[in-house]
Amino acid sequence: MRGAMGKKEFNRDARRQVLRNNDVSLNNQENAIVFAVPLIGETLLDVAIAYVSKGLSKGFMADASSPNDPYSAMVFVYQILVQFVNGSTPQVQTLPYWLLSLGRALSPKTVPFQQGKASYSWELEEGAVLASPHDFGYNPYGFKWVVGGPNESSTVDNFPVALPPTLNSDGGAFAFQELAQFMATHAGGDNSASKSAKLVPISTKTMFDSDVSAFAYLTNFIGTTDSGTGGFASVAQNEVPIFTPLLASFARATSDAGSPGRNRFF
Repeated sequence: MRGAMGKKEFNRDARRQVLRNNDVSLNNQENAIVFAVPLIGETLLDVAIAYVSKGLSKGFMADASSPNDPYSAMVFVYQILVQFVNGSTPQVQTLPYWLLSLGRALSPKTVPFQQGKASYSWELEEGAVLASPHDFGYNPYGFKWVVGGPNESSTVDNFPVALPPTLNSDGGAFAFQELAQFMATHAGGDNSASKSAKLVPISTKTMFDSDVSAFAYLTNFIGTTDSGTGGFASVAQNEVPIFTPLLASFARATSDAGSPGRNRFF
């Protein structure tokens, strides 16, 4: 048939040689199996809230330049984590060591896997809702975080509703730097706490730079851990060893037990 490739032409075709070499990736592509893990934005927001709440418990408001600083710093920390999740480097000079380490743990990365490599990245399913009050924690033992000030134009049972303050990027960066410096100064006498709170250059190496434990696949073990009702235990499993089990808490939990035919580490 005119236009069809003959047997000799087929065997001489350069693409055929690629198949013989068991290498079907282009020269500019990484020869790796891709794993995209579902992630909920609320998880990242809760991390930011925890950091700000810790600062407030240590007396941050006494040093804050504005009553809106806690909210602004919280949003800024959340945005930094989202940048790490998306595989970009935040445009800042320094970060607290704990935040840099967590960001590196959440950053997409490629690691050795059997005879080749495995590439891990996130599918950010939904962004966080920056509303007030914000619910976080498991349902039976949950908490509410109220941000902003009273909004006299909106009331519930004659009580004003809290309205988050207006946020700008410069104000968020400044509030975050104030909080980070405060936390570094008030870290306490414990060496590990001082190191975690210390501001370090964004180029600093961390122990999680090549760790993919955060991408571990979570399945329900007791109760329904994905909804936060009835039980809080889950099983973390991954295609490669899980070096830091504590990091295996960011992926969306599921009732699916996974594929029994795949090699997994628990």
